[in-house]
Amino acid sequence: MPTTNALLALAVFGFGILLLYAPGILTLRLVGLRSLALAALAPPVTIAALSLTAILTRFAGKEWGLVPAAIGLAATFGAALVLRALGIVLTPEPVPGARRFQTILVVCLAAGLVLAVVPVAVGAGGVDSLLQRWDAVYHLSALRLIDESGSASSLTVGALSYGTGQAHLYPAGWHAFASLLPLSSPTAVLNLAGTLTAAPAWVLGCAALARRVWPQLPPAPALAGLAAGLITATPMSLWVGWGHLPNAAALAMTPGVLAFGIGVLERAGASATARLGAGDGPPVPPGAASGWQQHAAGVVVLAACAVGLGLTHPNAFLALAVLALPVAVVVVARISRLAWAAGRRPFAVGLPVTVAVLVVGGAVAFVNSPLAGAVTGYVGDEPDGAGAAVGAVLVGWYELWPHVVTAAVVVAAPYGAVLAWRRGAPWAAGSLAVVWLLYIDAAMGGPTGISSLWYTSPARLSVVTAMVTVVLAVGALVHAGAAAARRWPAGRSRAIAAAVLVVLLAVAMVVSSVYKAERTAKLYDPDATGAPRFVTAAELQMLADLELEPGAAVLGSPFSGAPLLYGLRGVPVVFPIAGQVWSPAQQTLMDGLDDLSDPDVCAAMQELGVRYLYQDSRPYQASGDYRALDDLEVPGAEVVAQADTARVLRLPDCNDM
Repeated sequence: MPTTNALLALAVFGFGILLLYAPGILTLRLVGLRSLALAALAPPVTIAALSLTAILTRFAGKEWGLVPAAIGLAATFGAALVLRALGIVLTPEPVPGARRFQTILVVCLAAGLVLAVVPVAVGAGGVDSLLQRWDAVYHLSALRLIDESGSASSLTVGALSYGTGQAHLYPAGWHAFASLLPLSSPTAVLNLAGTLTAAPAWVLGCAALARRVWPQLPPAPALAGLAAGLITATPMSLWVGWGHLPNAAALAMTPGVLAFGIGVLERAGASATARLGAGDGPPVPPGAASGWQQHAAGVVVLAACAVGLGLTHPNAFLALAVLALPVAVVVVARISRLAWAAGRRPFAVGLPVTVAVLVVGGAVAFVNSPLAGAVTGYVGDEPDGAGAAVGAVLVGWYELWPHVVTAAVVVAAPYGAVLAWRRGAPWAAGSLAVVWLLYIDAAMGGPTGISSLWYTSPARLSVVTAMVTVVLAVGALVHAGAAAARRWPAGRSRAIAAAVLVVLLAVAMVVSSVYKAERTAKLYDPDATGAPRFVTAAELQMLADLELEPGAAVLGSPFSGAPLLYGLRGVPVVFPIAGQVWSPAQQTLMDGLDDLSDPDVCAAMQELGVRYLYQDSRPYQASGDYRALDDLEVPGAEVVAQADTARVLRLPDCNDM
């Protein structure tokens, strides 16, 4: 299997940054975005463009690659030019004190990015290291399927879940991007794409959300970016700890989109109240877009970002919706109250009723859709009791790599919600309540079902909760620090206090980084104990050295090293993923393992091209559906490779059995 040297990996990482950020930045710059919002929204816009282009490329009968991707990105840029020509652009929002803290912001964002990326890179031990988590193996297989089929369309990549290979829906935005990285090593592609999509967007997005929530606290965005990398409940931890790469990428992009969405809703509310005669509305600089153009630009950008989230992972789109809902409720309530006072009673009643019908109707339609049905039946880990679940959110001891540093940072979130309410943003408390309820429900095993669209997974909801609690807690800490500074007399005592805070922060950085590196190493080291393994180091070497007949398929449990033969080398395997809907031939074969010489079973083996059997006496997890494959004894089978607990057998012709 190919290896990647450090210089090549660094070059591809730089190419990936350009690919993910440059098209989105250029496009959004044309419609008026600036500064932090511009950088935070670039990834979802780029992913949306790549995802839609991949779908159109498939319809056109062409293969996915850099050329069609470049055409799609150019078309997106062209669409932005059209919007600009029509005057549909956003007016830059003034940010008090931003210039004064610009250097601090850049330094803190860089530090947050380092804290998010470097410990994981060190723990992984190399860009070609294999993440020993089931979802990571799945995504390796998905990238292999894209390479073989030439399609990264979200309408076809789901074929991996069907033994017949039929096209099926699967949000493939992350895979469309990852498949463009010019590397021959599948594991390197997985690791670099995971880092590129999960780390920078998260740090930038949390900073952008802090600027939206705390416009009167200029240091808040910088500290939020730093804290986003410091805590352990991050998208990086999600994809390393659980292998949820697309989910981590989508959630990483959510804070930035949420910040922009809040701005869109607040501008709409200000415009509506101005029309109702309750004020003059926000000031419009000379040459700025007119009202409808401003709103249209906001809606277009928000829609593009929402598409990017949804085609990367739908539950990030749902997170955006539920976190923005309190903002929408506050805005609608204000407009309705003012309309009532102005004597426009039908409008005052009709607006909230219409919004409620649309929200409830959309939610019901989605919950009953096939896409929702694919996740609502998911059974999570052993549930916690109510006390443990409530305690976890109160102190910040989240399921996703719980650590004292995270707890120390986010524990002030309730106080932050109170402060935000006092400044006129009661929706902040609503968003905190929403994420707490979702997390508690997931931690308790989903008794109410409201967390089922997030797989009833407290790990995934740890990131959703963290994006709110980090921002609120940072605002609370900045506010408390400013209050203390005003009361603390200048001089030696203040300098000592500042030095103590710096030392505590440095200790937190070291402790958090060491913890992340150790957790990462346990999941990448093939010989580490205490966690399930697909392959050991010796078995991984066996896969690399294995010589098989060209085109011959390998039969084996998807919880053994067999699917890695497909993901890493492209060797055909009968079960490349667990949970696959079996084809008739697969079903016949699995039902007839007791007698492979049976004519129907033999015909099924020949149809599937099976010539080898992969067995592992210590699989990744026990499975009743596939256990028989590891226990199967085939007279006349020849052992062609063996390492530790795994072996590969060459099967005799079933007609000769």
